[in-house]
Amino acid sequence: MIKKPTWILIGVLVIILITAWLIQTLPFGKKVEPTPTVGYGSLFNLSANPIIACKITDNTGKIVAVERDANGAWVLTEPSGLEADTERIQAAITRAQSMSIITEYDPAPELNIIALDPPAYQIVVTLADGSQQHAIIGMITPTDSGYYGQLEGGPVLLINKYGTEGLLDLIKNIPIKPTPTVDLTQVVLTPTFTSVITPTLTATVQP
Repeated sequence: MIKKPTWILIGVLVIILITAWLIQTLPFGKKVEPTPTVGYGSLFNLSANPIIACKITDNTGKIVAVERDANGAWVLTEPSGLEADTERIQAAITRAQSMSIITEYDPAPELNIIALDPPAYQIVVTLADGSQQHAIIGMITPTDSGYYGQLEGGPVLLINKYGTEGLLDLIKNIPIKPTPTVDLTQVVLTPTFTSVITPTLTATVQP
């Protein structure tokens, strides 16, 4: 007959063996490496060539076009004759460079349903080397996660919302330099006194 202390020792040994097995098989204290994901990159293939011009057309025929002049400053070419808000243009172009591709649709939704046929927006960017890239943008997804789009007749893509809306802001709100406003609280009014001379008519009686 096995004594009680012996059963206790056997139980402790079993627990130790089970614990050792769990440590070997489960990732306790181990560094778990994440599964790598494949990125799709940016919508526009800029490489080492920055954007020097951009033209956007919407489905109503409205057009806005900007480009860098000889001095490197941003100017409005369409509509013409207006002074450009260079800071807004630069901000939009910077965000265009972050128009990353989230995913590629296969199979693709019906193009007319997602506003790609006809497209809601057509974008042409010109790079420093003179090359151009064409993209079309459709509607925002039902989950508000991004915009449907295509690059030069390629597959239907889901494009980053932040970058897309930043660039489309150029046509939704034309980047015109704001008119300076006068702060009336800083205006000092100086009173001016004006003397008014009233002529008096005197009648002379001849004797």
